[in-house]
Amino acid sequence: MSTTLTNSISAEVNAAVAGITVIDRAQPVATQDTSDTPKVTSVGATSNPKADRFCTRYAHLIAEYGDPISFNDNDTMSLNEMLFAAKFAEDQDVIFSPEENRFYAYDPKTGLWSTLTEGGLRLKIHRDVFAVAKAEGIAIEMGFKLTNRQLTALTNLLKGFCERRDAFSTAHNLIHLRNGMLDLSTGTPTLLPFAPDYYSRNQIPFVYNPTAACPRFIGDLLKPALPDDDIDLLQRWAGSVLLGGDRAQRFLIMHGLAGGGKSTLISVIESLIGEHNIATLRPSLLAESRFETSRFISKTLLVGKDVRSDFLSDKAISYLKSLTGGDRMTAELKGSNEVVQIRGNFALVITANALPKLTLDNDADAWRRRLLVVPFTGKKPATPVPDFAGVLAREEGEGILAWMVEGAMKHLAELKSRGSFILTPTQQARIDGMLAESNSVEEFVKANVITSKIHDLSGDEMLSAYEKHCQKLDWAPVSAQAFRTKVKQVMLEKFGLTQSHDLIRYEQTVRGFRGVTLKFVPSTTPTATSSIDDLPF
Repeated sequence: MSTTLTNSISAEVNAAVAGITVIDRAQPVATQDTSDTPKVTSVGATSNPKADRFCTRYAHLIAEYGDPISFNDNDTMSLNEMLFAAKFAEDQDVIFSPEENRFYAYDPKTGLWSTLTEGGLRLKIHRDVFAVAKAEGIAIEMGFKLTNRQLTALTNLLKGFCERRDAFSTAHNLIHLRNGMLDLSTGTPTLLPFAPDYYSRNQIPFVYNPTAACPRFIGDLLKPALPDDDIDLLQRWAGSVLLGGDRAQRFLIMHGLAGGGKSTLISVIESLIGEHNIATLRPSLLAESRFETSRFISKTLLVGKDVRSDFLSDKAISYLKSLTGGDRMTAELKGSNEVVQIRGNFALVITANALPKLTLDNDADAWRRRLLVVPFTGKKPATPVPDFAGVLAREEGEGILAWMVEGAMKHLAELKSRGSFILTPTQQARIDGMLAESNSVEEFVKANVITSKIHDLSGDEMLSAYEKHCQKLDWAPVSAQAFRTKVKQVMLEKFGLTQSHDLIRYEQTVRGFRGVTLKFVPSTTPTATSSIDDLPF
């Protein structure tokens, strides 16, 4: 960095900015005398105590990057930009994330690494260099300042000196709390002091108290709405959110009628995790807005509340797999042409009154590994409590946190033994049922349509049988138009059949498929209640 100081300030004072003494300008200086090269006088360590302090403290940097300052022929002083950038990087808890193109600074009071704006960084740089002069007893009136050009040069150099790749992606068994770092790696929660090496930027806004309880949270919110197995699953999921990231790579769907407690539960979890760590999930904008993913930078939990039944049928649904599957994604910042990288390692939850349908795109197995489904089927409270989520967070926050920490311990154990959430047969069956309903046309054809050389099926006959099939399984059928479009694709894939336009029904031509019929399962005693699924056409 080159700093030009006024000639009215003595060279000795200017040099003291670097804590060293200038060689007497009246004495000859050993330099190479060339006619076309400016004469430069390097300033090194002397016997001056002030100079010795700086040069001793930073001798390793001086050896690598050169003397702190030098003087040109016109008596102007130049600061060694490389040296002072290296000094700043060594002294300050500041890192540069090349993936996000951002600086972060550490706060020892909170243990947090927070975003450092360019303006904030330039101020830190100025204070750091000026602090050297102040420490050496140089008066403020010396007129010291750094120009914008010099600050920009230092900022650019610090991107290299402070670079730390994937600083915040390290998976550890720590939970960042208001009163310290809770270490779960030994099997017993242990509270540790804050330290920059944890590289945490997501603090839980509650104090850990292992003896705290949450009787209303359990007794008044969870137990009336859920069986014990699902309460246990939700505890493990909530614990996984505390740990940060999504190691099991599953996202949670909670569904049930309004007032059943699912939205209250999510609001409580949001309060415990901290709203600064959460972003709202808007799948429709993931494909439409190039800025949408930038909202997720530094967040740990993505939430979609009270979503429509077609929420997961959006064209951007594939983004959800990337957001929970550890994929690298790009994000463009608003007001900037910068494109940064984020890793899709987010906890994700949605709530809905009706179970949403997925757009599977022949990827049912992948979705089967990504889902957790919890229905809220309990009774509504007789007398709802206003702002019940807020009441629980205020009165039982520490107890709910202790409950979540217990869930985190359980989740770490199941990750070690199974690599994912351990589900009961009922919980797995819910996922399978959701996928089957989301793929209801294909499931109908697979279960009910067989080949037959002497039969054919009209489109209306297939639609009627499909609707009966959905009714029997308590599925919501797709629209007639959606069925007619989808069934053509399924029949081609499964049987290699294309739709015919000349089937005869009631002396009229209709559309349908030749060489197939509905599966007939004969009963020993035919009854008047036989389903259309049991009858051939």
